[in-house]
Amino acid sequence: MQNLFKLDGVTYSADELTDKGRKLVASLNFSAAKIVDLRNYIAILTRAKQGYISDISLEVVESKSGVVLSQLFGEE
Repeated sequence: MQNLFKLDGVTYSADELTDKGRKLVASLNFSAAKIVDLRNYIAILTRAKQGYISDISLEVVESKSGVVLSQLFGEE
């Protein structure tokens, strides 16, 4: 099986490249995978941030109203 890659919509075989070319393709693949990992990490952090904002909002409402909403609705 050939090691194929796409560049500007054209498919090439990495087997036809020099060692330097194959290393560049490997670096490109590593960079693309790292970008995916970082995007996933950003999604996780964004979700956590939204949770913190929600918890802070609840704390503000409870402190202003004097009512503990989690007890009112039976949550722990």
